[in-house]
Amino acid sequence: MGFVQMRLVWVGVLLLAQVAMGATVEDLLRDGHYKRAREAVQAMLAKNPNDAQARAWMAKIKIAFRDYDGGVADAEQAVKLDPKSVYAHFAWASSCAEAAGPANPIKALSLVKCLRRESDIVLSLDPNHIQTLLVQMLFYFKAPAMVGGDKAKAQQIADKVATISPLWGALAHARLAEELSNDPAKEEYMKKALALGPEQYNTRTKMAMFYCCDAKVKHPDLAEKVAKEGIAYDPTNVGGYQVLA
Repeated sequence: MGFVQMRLVWVGVLLLAQVAMGATVEDLLRDGHYKRAREAVQAMLAKNPNDAQARAWMAKIKIAFRDYDGGVADAEQAVKLDPKSVYAHFAWASSCAEAAGPANPIKALSLVKCLRRESDIVLSLDPNHIQTLLVQMLFYFKAPAMVGGDKAKAQQIADKVATISPLWGALAHARLAEELSNDPAKEEYMKKALALGPEQYNTRTKMAMFYCCDAKVKHPDLAEKVAKEGIAYDPTNVGGYQVLA
C-alpha cells in the first residue's frame, strides 16, 4: 500500500473520531465533508422539519451536490421560518448565485434578482458579512453590465473585505486574479493568505491545486510541499491527498 492509499485509510478513521468528538455541522461544511454534514442535517430535519438553521445548512449541502433547485427551495424555506436570520438570507442569496450559472437566461434573471435582494438584506443586517460581500464581488465581476455587472465595483468590494479581514481580503483578490487569468498576482495573494492564516486547510489545498493543475506553468514540487503541509494541519481533509495521488 502506497503513501497516499495508506493515509486515505487513516482519513476514514479520523473522520469517525471527529464525529464522535462532536464536530459541528459548520466544521464539516468548512472542511468539505458534505456527505457527513448531510447525514447530520437530515437527522435534525427528521426531528424538527421547521429548524431554520438546518434548512439553511441543507441548502448549502444540496448546492454542493449540484441540486440547485433543491438548494434554492430549502434556503427560501429557511428564510420563511426565520426572517431575521442572517445565515438564512445568506443561504438564499448564495444558493441563487450558484443556481444562476447553469440556468437558462429567463430563470437566471429571476435568480439574479433573488441574489441581489437577499444579499442586500444580509448587508442591511450585518454590513461586514464577509461571505455575502464575496458573493456580491463575484456577481459584479462576472455579470454582464446589462444586469448590473461592474468589474470596478468588484475590486472595490475586495478592498472593503481586506479592511474587515486581511486574510479574506487576500483570498478575495486572489479570486479576482484567477478570473483575470493573472497567475503571478494570484500566487502572491495566495501566499499572503497563507501567511495570515497558516491553519487554513482549504487555502493550502487551493494553493496546491494552483501549483499542480491550474497555473499556466506547473510546479509539481511546490504542489507536493503545500499539500503535505495541509495534511499536517488537518489529516481528515482529502484535498491534499487528491493533489498527491
